[in-house]
Amino acid sequence: MPHILGVDGGGTRTTAWLADGRGKIIARAVAGPSNPLKVGFEASQLEILRAAKLAMRKAGLPQFVAALAARPAFGGERRTEPVAAHRRGRTAVADRRYSQFVFEAVVVGLAGVDRPPVYRKLFNWLRKAIPARHHLLTSDAAIAMRAAIGDAPGI
Repeated sequence: MPHILGVDGGGTRTTAWLADGRGKIIARAVAGPSNPLKVGFEASQLEILRAAKLAMRKAGLPQFVAALAARPAFGGERRTEPVAAHRRGRTAVADRRYSQFVFEAVVVGLAGVDRPPVYRKLFNWLRKAIPARHHLLTSDAAIAMRAAIGDAPGI
């Protein structure tokens, strides 16, 4: 079944929601702040990944966590080294190059991405770090407005 990942990142915390293909929320997780203008790019990326991985574990999808980047990649590189996962005395090694897990969509509303250079850098990273058929990176204000008014006219 396809899954959708939604992330709301700001200066105080990062919240990730994982939904099934019907849009039902199946997990929610909170990590530290992810405004790249406040905490820096690497810290921002780490918190987005941390929140996403926590949500996947809470949803009962720990076997797919290796599909996400192990850590931020910079300079256009894609880190594809094998990732070791330890669980109850067993170690499983997953190589994300061969992972079959792909989100249907990843939507990230993040403070600070209204600046074009910040947007470009984070969007390029997002496409590489979290496998999905569709990626959307927008400001946290845009997702707050959408949540508040939906499809109705707003200011």
